[in-house]
Amino acid sequence: MPPPRRHVPSPAPADLDDPDDLDDLDDLDVTVLRPRSYELVLPDGEGVPVDRDGVVVGRRPRHAAPPPGVSTAAATAATAPAAALTIAPAPPASITVTDETRQLSRAHFRVWADDAGAVVIDDLHSANGTTLLRPDGGLVTVEPGVGTRLTPADTIVVGHHRFTLRRSRPAP
Repeated sequence: MPPPRRHVPSPAPADLDDPDDLDDLDDLDVTVLRPRSYELVLPDGEGVPVDRDGVVVGRRPRHAAPPPGVSTAAATAATAPAAALTIAPAPPASITVTDETRQLSRAHFRVWADDAGAVVIDDLHSANGTTLLRPDGGLVTVEPGVGTRLTPADTIVVGHHRFTLRRSRPAP
């Protein structure tokens, strides 16, 4: 039989206006919770960090060099159309995906982490649209200018290109 539980009263909180009481705070154990970190996984398997600034993915996002295959490049606020800037801060990064079929628009979609740590996707008024394939097989059309929440189980589908989201280790 387990021992009976006893209620032990908490000590009175320190009066933060009294500097002498601040010494009592040194004995406290503090746990710092880090927000979840995510990466956007590109068709070639490369992971790109997703943060509050986000990234724009496209065939040729403005200011991104068009290398062969997939790569990352620095970009400016001009990467996203003005209508999309009302949803999240302009992204400082862009992802260029080579697409000979031109199913991918120059600036096709944006992915970012919101203030609560959720990952959001927005179609940047692309010509062919952006679709999410949910784990249950359901398809969700990402509406232009409207953020849609992503989960690591979702697959972003643009033509024959597939992108996923995975958790990553937060920076120390």
